[in-house]
Amino acid sequence: MCLDILNINKDIHVAEADIIVYKYLRVVGKNLETPFQNFPVKIGEKYESELNVRSMGDIDKNVPDDYVVKFVTNGLHSFVRFKDAYNAYIRCSNRVVVECVIPKDSKYYIGEFDGLLSYASTELVYVKKYSKLSCFFKNTLN
Repeated sequence: MCLDILNINKDIHVAEADIIVYKYLRVVGKNLETPFQNFPVKIGEKYESELNVRSMGDIDKNVPDDYVVKFVTNGLHSFVRFKDAYNAYIRCSNRVVVECVIPKDSKYYIGEFDGLLSYASTELVYVKKYSKLSCFFKNTLN
């Protein structure tokens, strides 16, 4: 999962307070894991990552410097809105939506993943897992 950094928010940010975000995870037996890296996670745990930023110029030297699109390749990715995590989750079987927190003082970028407003951060706490029924109602009411 790569996050395209939005031009208006291309600088790294530091969370001034906890930021509530959403993510979908794969369900493997009784365990949860991230959908792209297959990394096991547990509700209530905090995870950390480096933020690795690349640009199109790193990949294609023919891209002019003023047309550099930056994207985050490493980091803990999450969605800004519940409905975006939900809509990504319902397209796949064996998925669950979780509420997470980017803790205060964590570094993060804001951008887009598949055209959806998203974050990539250095820290992420997995707070709670939504049941299929609560997902449906939360998505319907928001």
